[in-house]
Amino acid sequence: MASFDRRPIEAAKRLVNQVSLPAVDTLLDGRNTFAASLNWPETQQRVAALFKRGLQREGDLEKHFGAHLADLLNDKPDRPPRPEPRRRPGG
Repeated sequence: MASFDRRPIEAAKRLVNQVSLPAVDTLLDGRNTFAASLNWPETQQRVAALFKRGLQREGDLEKHFGAHLADLLNDKPDRPPRPEPRRRPGG
């Protein structure tokens, strides 16, 4: 990509943005809704559970985040560590 001429790349990006980016008002609505949701009790409960499990610290939660979401609020103090997920051959 670095060897391509700049103008055609800019034109292509502009066309993609025209059809794929939401309006600024829609982006702001989404941001405001997200910010408001951070104050909801259920959100605060989930965030607290994430920090309790190790959010922003190296470990199982950071490595397998998606696997933790399903049972996030079923925390048990002596919960055994999760087994390593199976890896596909060659993957």
